[in-house]
Amino acid sequence: MPFVAPPSTAAGGPPPRATARGAVQIFASQGAMAVSGLAIHVALTRLLPPEDYGVLAVVTSVILWWALLGSQLFLRATTRFVAAAGERWGEVAGTALAGTAVWCSTLTVAVFLSAPGISRLLGDPGLAPYLRLFSVDVLLNGLFQTSRAILVGRRRYRDHATAFALYWGFKAVAVCGLVAAGLGIRGAILGSVAASAAGLALAWLAGGWATGRGFPLRRLVTFSLPLLGVALVYQTLLHLDLWWLKAAGASGLTIGRYGLAKYTFLMLITFGTSAGIAMLPSLTRAIEENLRESVRELVQQSFRFVLLFGLGAVAALGAGAEGLLELVFSSSYREAALPMVLLSVAAVAFSAAGVAVSVLTAAGRPWWCLAGVVPALPIAVGLNLWLVPARGVAGAGLAAILAGAALVLPLALLIRRALGVFVLPWSSLRIAAAAGLVLLAGRTLSPGGFLAVIEPLIAFGSYLLLLLLVGELTRRDLELLPFWPR
Repeated sequence: MPFVAPPSTAAGGPPPRATARGAVQIFASQGAMAVSGLAIHVALTRLLPPEDYGVLAVVTSVILWWALLGSQLFLRATTRFVAAAGERWGEVAGTALAGTAVWCSTLTVAVFLSAPGISRLLGDPGLAPYLRLFSVDVLLNGLFQTSRAILVGRRRYRDHATAFALYWGFKAVAVCGLVAAGLGIRGAILGSVAASAAGLALAWLAGGWATGRGFPLRRLVTFSLPLLGVALVYQTLLHLDLWWLKAAGASGLTIGRYGLAKYTFLMLITFGTSAGIAMLPSLTRAIEENLRESVRELVQQSFRFVLLFGLGAVAALGAGAEGLLELVFSSSYREAALPMVLLSVAAVAFSAAGVAVSVLTAAGRPWWCLAGVVPALPIAVGLNLWLVPARGVAGAGLAAILAGAALVLPLALLIRRALGVFVLPWSSLRIAAAAGLVLLAGRTLSPGGFLAVIEPLIAFGSYLLLLLLVGELTRRDLELLPFWPR
């Protein structure tokens, strides 16, 4: 029996409201990531010298590149084919998990063997032992991410969100506890590895595990190969500016500050792509059933979600990141404000690119995804060659913004060609205008004293209020927030 999409769960196609609530659930689980991640980095900046924090930031960035390269091979393809398989999802899931285990084990060995060479390339041979210790996380994290993709394909959004939130809670306890116990950088690495193992167990208990083998691995790999190229380019672009700073000989303190800004950048992207994760199963079904209006709404609302959150974050951080950084992380990190604001702008573009890749994946156009992202890589290399030596951390941040623009624009044009959908509704202009007004007001009317510390929160609240007043945020949007559907 061929794998086909089962009948829609509602007349007229996939339930967009359930999809929207799924996005909210996933977004809410990212809140646990934000709180736990903040606790981790506050603890690390206070327990480790800035130079050691910078070393950990670089090591984590390298391992994250390898780990995401491992997980991305099967991630979107798993969600897509699990969603289309209906009751036979277990056969797809079992094949995906087996393929992930083989692929990520290979990458783990590659990291271990290449660690000395990578360290020399980055100008610090002392990184090699840390990279080898961290290498096992490539396998554990890859299996964890594939299990999460299975839950999303089954539309088990609540289970997906719960496993992710608990993973981050465990990670905060493990990392902070081991570093506080005096294990330093090695403690942080061991805590991260233990968290990946715990997250994998949680995802499997939630239903992200299967042992079926009926789905052909060749079909999954053939669909996924161009997405592996996409992951390679995308992950390189995410980390290229930090690596370039390190290789260019920036001081340990500078790397530590930029690494903190980079953490914020990656966290914002994780938030921003929540809509793309939840949208993929429903969009796959809507495209297969030729439901043009559902396709248009799903695509545009996913990009609208990226702008709503992303531009709000830009306005909040731009209005007063300095006071917040000094209070939370110490005065040593106050100068991270400028790269943090620049990278928050870049995060909007990278988040939109992530959603665009999900859209083209749902449309069955993996090779179009690859064609859309490849041109951004040489552009980003050229930008870093030019801007980092000339402008330092500001140049690295500007290079990230321009690289993000080079990444998302071709993908948006390809979506227009494939689906006939313009990715941004005209109401996006109101979102951009509201963010711009709040940012301008925050920089012009910056308060002193304690209010300067909470100014980002005031700015974000003002941004949401302004969107309510102009009618961009409606009751339909707000009704999604309190509900976790059964």
